[in-house]
Amino acid sequence: MPVIIVEGIDGSGKSTLVNRIKEIMPTNYDRVIWAKGVPVHDDPELEYCKQLTWVRNHHFVVSDRYHVGELIYGPLYRGISRVAGKFFDKIEQQLDSLKAVKVILLPDLETCKQRAYSRGESYLKEEDFEHVWNEYRQFADDHPDWIHIKDNDEATARDLVDKALGGKVD
Repeated sequence: MPVIIVEGIDGSGKSTLVNRIKEIMPTNYDRVIWAKGVPVHDDPELEYCKQLTWVRNHHFVVSDRYHVGELIYGPLYRGISRVAGKFFDKIEQQLDSLKAVKVILLPDLETCKQRAYSRGESYLKEEDFEHVWNEYRQFADDHPDWIHIKDNDEATARDLVDKALGGKVD
């Protein structure tokens, strides 16, 4: 069961990469696409950990954000991350047990700002943009097991699908 988690700041290219992945995913899997850019509302274990328990061999899961966004945006906008500590560790363990390909997009700050603002995104306030960008950079530094990507293209998407499948895509 291939699983790819794509994380990054607003404007980093997550949705673009996920769309590229969708275009080349093998058709012999049930395609499951998640967009998890919303805060935890109730129970982080239910919303993250238990969500992964239904993933089966015939699923190919791609998530446009999963838990790192809550880890970074939560403290900024709600004063707390609902996935920090034991929940973060549990989510990471589950993703590792599924052999998930964990990707963090790290384009330069100005590129991210330009992309986000050209789309009219207003969730991330301008005065917070650099702070959040630095938090993603720090997360990447602290998590060398994640794949770090500065720029993505069709070849990047193909490489990630190959990695998730454990070999080359036809």
